[in-house]
Amino acid sequence: MRITSLGAPVLVFGLLGSAWTASGQPPADEYRAALHNLPGVLVVVDPPNPQTGLTGDQLTRDVEQWLQQARIRTLTRDEYQRTAGEPVLHVEVQADEPPAADLKGLLLFTVHVALYQRVTLQRDAKTSVLASTWESDLGVSGTEQGVASTFVRTAVRDVIDKFIAAMIEANGTVSTSPSIPP
Repeated sequence: MRITSLGAPVLVFGLLGSAWTASGQPPADEYRAALHNLPGVLVVVDPPNPQTGLTGDQLTRDVEQWLQQARIRTLTRDEYQRTAGEPVLHVEVQADEPPAADLKGLLLFTVHVALYQRVTLQRDAKTSVLASTWESDLGVSGTEQGVASTFVRTAVRDVIDKFIAAMIEANGTVSTSPSIPP
């Protein structure tokens, strides 16, 4: 059944080990350090299922606007490539109809937001990889397909608000003009 795959990210991240809290976050001091002095993020949104009534471009514009309103800089691709750590905020909405006939017209969805940054392996300082340094999920939710765009957009906003709160917690206030190398 395809619906069970919606919970897979939560299960996988929950199995990563005791260094992560029950909420799926690394200990508070670790994620604060990963967000501290972050000059901005490139926003990347996976195109959602068309049944949500939303496009990837619409959600990208929404997320960028919400971040900018919170004074978090959104990076262009060029700025992203020149920024230490190459920070990218990845937004994924998974949505599907339940297979049961009596649930026709319902749309189940989940939202996953993760900040990826280039990090260096402690065991091999020559090796750097893009890794999740902050993430949050909205578990499986459901809505009628006719109003899905409103509910999905609100759910994405809720998770982005968690990222904004974490950025503010890590930095006190967030600057609109961080320095990016030329």
